[in-house]
Amino acid sequence: MYAVFFTIILLCVDAAILYGIFHDQVTARLCVEYFTIGHPNIFGTDNPTVLAIAWGICTWWVGFYLACHCPCRPPWEPS
Repeated sequence: MYAVFFTIILLCVDAAILYGIFHDQVTARLCVEYFTIGHPNIFGTDNPTVLAIAWGICTWWVGFYLACHCPCRPPWEPS
């Protein structure tokens, strides 16, 4: 049971990170100022690709939250 639970958490975190990276790649190409002016400079670069990957990885907590709050069984009982 715990292996399934941790697998769900891992898959949700991975999906959130991948979505964050892809989404931030598009955002960095459209408006790099969102990362250079709108966010604190904690990565020390103005490279849009590096900024998008770094901030995309920072979305891991969304996947963790969703995985911990989704039910691990269907809401109906099998008949």
